[in-house]
Amino acid sequence: AWLFCGASSHWTLRSIPPLPTSGPPLLTLQFRAGLLGPEAQGEYVQRHWHSLVGAAEPQGWKLNYVSSLRSGGLNARIGIDYELLRGWDFEWFDIRFSPGIFVDIGTVFRQTGEGGLVRIGLINSSLLWGSSGGIVSTLQTMTDESRDERRRPEWSITEFYGFTRLEFRQVNYNAFLDSGIATDHGYGPVAQDHKVEKVPSVGDLESGAVLTVRHNIPLLPNRISWSAVRRSAEMKGPHGIPHFFSRFQVTWM
Repeated sequence: AWLFCGASSHWTLRSIPPLPTSGPPLLTLQFRAGLLGPEAQGEYVQRHWHSLVGAAEPQGWKLNYVSSLRSGGLNARIGIDYELLRGWDFEWFDIRFSPGIFVDIGTVFRQTGEGGLVRIGLINSSLLWGSSGGIVSTLQTMTDESRDERRRPEWSITEFYGFTRLEFRQVNYNAFLDSGIATDHGYGPVAQDHKVEKVPSVGDLESGAVLTVRHNIPLLPNRISWSAVRRSAEMKGPHGIPHFFSRFQVTWM
């Protein structure tokens, strides 16, 4: 498991000429840092969640934990996205297509990727798509007028749309597969005798919905998103099968 927090910054590259049907490209820099291994409490969370929803008891933890990088995991991402299609741009309906490329560097993942994001619905700002599938907001400069509006105790829906994301990654290093699995519950020096062979190319197909609300209530998130993800096999052998999972995210902006 990997328990982390992160931050991201976004810039509009106005010095690069836009394509005929798009605006200037968007550059994103994302950084994540946290705990990798048993300290992340992945086993505790998964076992209790399975018990809560009545799912089968997870079996993978009997193989124990990633034996290296136990103390921490650091990763950075650099990506560039275009918004090629800007649809009809009606008040309550829009359709946009945003392809992009990215590079991940760090102690958890080292990989490159490319893909695209299609959004249909109420869209007020550009979005970027990110690691292990996250949807990341592009923060735009607010005018003094919009700052005043946020001080009022009012709600307003600024975005509500469905999306589909297709992403392909060329994986050079994945700590969860390349570091070996510990065979000693004492977490002392252990032989890495349970390595698996990763698949160098992995793909994700993700579909979901995003709701963004503007308000001035402290501690209340501004964006909620839910999606379903289908991921191709990440390892070779009999256990290397595609898998399906859901993702739920809350964002404060």
